[in-house]
Amino acid sequence: MDNLNILIVEDERIVAQDIKRNLEKLGYSVPAIVSTSKQTFKILTKTNIHLVLMDIKLSKKSDGISLAGQINTKYDIPIIYLTAYADRQTLDRAKRTAPHGYILKPFQPKELQSVIETSLYKHQIEKKLKESEKRYKSLYRMVRLMCDNVPDLIWAKDLQKRYIFTNKSACTNLLNAKNCDEPIGKSDLYFAERERQKHPKKAEYHTFGEICENSDEIVMKNKKPERFDEYGYVK
Repeated sequence: MDNLNILIVEDERIVAQDIKRNLEKLGYSVPAIVSTSKQTFKILTKTNIHLVLMDIKLSKKSDGISLAGQINTKYDIPIIYLTAYADRQTLDRAKRTAPHGYILKPFQPKELQSVIETSLYKHQIEKKLKESEKRYKSLYRMVRLMCDNVPDLIWAKDLQKRYIFTNKSACTNLLNAKNCDEPIGKSDLYFAERERQKHPKKAEYHTFGEICENSDEIVMKNKKPERFDEYGYVK
């Protein structure tokens, strides 16, 4: 975790210099010490900062929690709060900015190093998760587009036979669902019962589910893809 740039946002100069010395002894680089919002964003614009040590209580004109919130809207940089204030109201405000750690003044160098390394590791994991989620959403959109543009009924269920995915054709031609989100978490029987209630005098709706081959159980039993031609009344 060495050769990383850490920005110190602290309005007490002596305290800031002491933190800087400890960080440099630990192998980190401190490009600057700042105490205002303007100074902070000037450094963030020009320098590749890997982590920010933010004093919660800055000067009367600058609040560390508000500044952290502003940083979060523009940069993906982990923030650790430095504070001598541990009251509940302050911590509740600080939590809303999703910091990567807290450290109470006064603190020991090893304690500072532990919080920094934990925060940087946590940030790396979060970054990988965000990238993975982005790839998943992109793949899902592609699969959704393909499935919704074929006439076949396509669905997926969990082991309790509840839908976790349906294409437009299945919603329109089988389930009579409002959209592709409605079936999620529901079973065939939910839609069968709804259709029966809509058509109480039509006997054919009372056989919905019984006249069809239980294709889901066949697939689970054989453990391989299958294709079925099924017939019955839905609407």
